Amino acid sequence: MKLIRLTENRIIDISRFVALIPSNNDDNYLLILEGSSEGILIHDNDLSILTKYLGDEKELFTTSKTEYTLTNLAKPQAVEILQARIARHESMSDTEAAQKAEAWERFKQNIDAERPDGCKLYS
Repeated sequence: MKLIRLTENRIIDISRFVALIPSNNDDNYLLILEGSSEGILIHDNDLSILTKYLGDEKELFTTSKTEYTLTNLAKPQAVEILQARIARHESMSDTEAAQKAEAWERFKQNIDAERPDGCKLYS
């Protein structure tokens, strides 16, 4: 647990940091903490306090609502696993892809066969 004090005597646990997202107002941000159902409104003057504990603002988050990259938001091992799966999928032969598609169709039919009418998942 790493507690820091913001202005207005607000104290947060920065070890639960997930993201800092610009809000509709250019001067405010929403701080997302792990386990929190809502973002915490962070004013511009609190931003300097947060960046002191989080490091360089440019490396950890962006101020543009449209620029989010997987490497900035995900854990490094998750990115490596995803890249390996993408590479494996791209290098898959046509026959292997057809076999996987056929197996998926059989799976869907088997699941739906066990479910009552009106509760089918795939058909």
